[in-house]
Amino acid sequence: MLEAQQQVRQTREKAKAQGQGQALQELLHLRSRYQKPAKPQPPAKAGLQVGSVVDVPEYGRGTIVELRGAEAVVQMGAVRVSFPLASLQPKEEPKPKGPAGGRQRSSFDTELNLRGLTVEEALLAVDDYLDEAKAVGATPLRLLHGKGTGALRNALREALKRDKRVQSFHDAVPYEGGHGVTVVHLK
Repeated sequence: MLEAQQQVRQTREKAKAQGQGQALQELLHLRSRYQKPAKPQPPAKAGLQVGSVVDVPEYGRGTIVELRGAEAVVQMGAVRVSFPLASLQPKEEPKPKGPAGGRQRSSFDTELNLRGLTVEEALLAVDDYLDEAKAVGATPLRLLHGKGTGALRNALREALKRDKRVQSFHDAVPYEGGHGVTVVHLK
């Protein structure tokens, strides 16, 4: 167990140095290596595997991040939800158009709703969200935290002050949420 924790720590350090795509793959490999063996899994629905983009009826599009027997864990924005494989429809990724190496604008949502989350959950969701936004070049971003007691707003702003990806942040204008929404500009 100590060896597994040490390898995860080293992989996270690599992620900071070389990018998170490869490190995520290594973390998934370590997870599968050290997890207890699962029950034999039925063959996955044709075309569904980890990394597949799928349509989830009544919920929209997501990416499979884990297969668990007859279920799949699907990442939809900042949320991961488990669905039966039978309910998922494979979705083909659109082929990039234009010159190779050119940036293609995705359908990235520049607004993240954090209302109802704990401070810890919200900070994790924002960290992942900023990674995605930086990867697709989306800025400015809107973080909806609500007005409430201000605890979530204050914790988010403290984290944003320390985040090297953030150029600046401010309250939204009053008719777009005021101090219940933080607008973030990335570098």
